[in-house]
Amino acid sequence: GKFSITKSVPAGGPGPLLLQATYAGVQYNKMLPPGTPTTGVDIPVYESSKQQGDAKIKLHAMLLEPNNGMMVVAESYQFENDGKTAWNNPDTGTLQFALPAAAQGKVTVNVLAPGGLPIRRAADPAGKPNTFKVDFPIKPGTSEIRLEWSMPFTSPGVFEGENLAKGAPSMKIVSPAGVTLKGDGVT
Repeated sequence: GKFSITKSVPAGGPGPLLLQATYAGVQYNKMLPPGTPTTGVDIPVYESSKQQGDAKIKLHAMLLEPNNGMMVVAESYQFENDGKTAWNNPDTGTLQFALPAAAQGKVTVNVLAPGGLPIRRAADPAGKPNTFKVDFPIKPGTSEIRLEWSMPFTSPGVFEGENLAKGAPSMKIVSPAGVTLKGDGVT
């Protein structure tokens, strides 16, 4: 559709402008920096589907940082959607993940849409104990979901996790010198 905003907005005003549109249950944002024309602005929108379609996890990486009796974990999922449909499934989320029980369900989730700014999202329970889902539409282009969590940890110790991301490529794990990684399939 075509829309007009009748309120006068000074070009080059005190700060950027944010235009938002919602279509088929998905929110789209367009940032207009100061001095950007405020007429003829396009916000591309896409049809939405609960089916994953062409959206795939391109990268899954974990950074493990043992520090003062804690294991701090930064986990990142990078999605690539080469299709023309946004994947949006609020029922199951577009990402499901598990946390060790010692993390006590405390996780910070930041999401990044194509061309967007990072925003905070909630991790909702996904049914089984210590499993969660993130309700975040995966639009055409590259999107990212970042998780940060921690748990008590003493060295030497064993760190175990469960990967619920279906169809993800092999996980990349980064850890500091002195930490040995071993297990089935670890190279």
